Amino acid sequence: MDYYEKDLLPGNPGTPPVAKFAIFSETGRNPKPQYNVQLSVNQYVGNHEYYDFVEEWLDNPWVRVVLFGLEHLDPYFENFWGVRKYEVTLIDGNIYRGAKLIILWADSAIENPKPIIENALINAVHGASYNAFILSSLNFPWMKVVITGINNLNFGEYNGQVANVR
Repeated sequence: MDYYEKDLLPGNPGTPPVAKFAIFSETGRNPKPQYNVQLSVNQYVGNHEYYDFVEEWLDNPWVRVVLFGLEHLDPYFENFWGVRKYEVTLIDGNIYRGAKLIILWADSAIENPKPIIENALINAVHGASYNAFILSSLNFPWMKVVITGINNLNFGEYNGQVANVR
């Protein structure tokens, strides 16, 4: 099992971050990829509240995105094509790997948010290849997580680490 994690919003000095995300990826050759991903996500999140995202087309059950502290990112969202957007370049150490995390969030009062989010997504990725994720509950179409350059990220081996967040 491979994983990648990144602090999105650091806490005060000496305290854990208040917002973070992680990607879990299992090889499709494993006979139980979905089970292994779920088990790893459960270990990683522990007792923390989190948002759990699956690939939008549900055709890749061995990749999951976990997001902590979304409410703390609220002031950093900007309006973008009628959708609120949070974007961060993913840098490992000092190395830019051509990857970004983009969170798109439409107003829940919008009756049909899908075309608005899709338009914002196309404009946000600027032609780059991307993976799109939706909430695993599948009942909240107003939010989408997009990762460009996911294959360029420096994934490490997941060995039962627990998320260090507030």
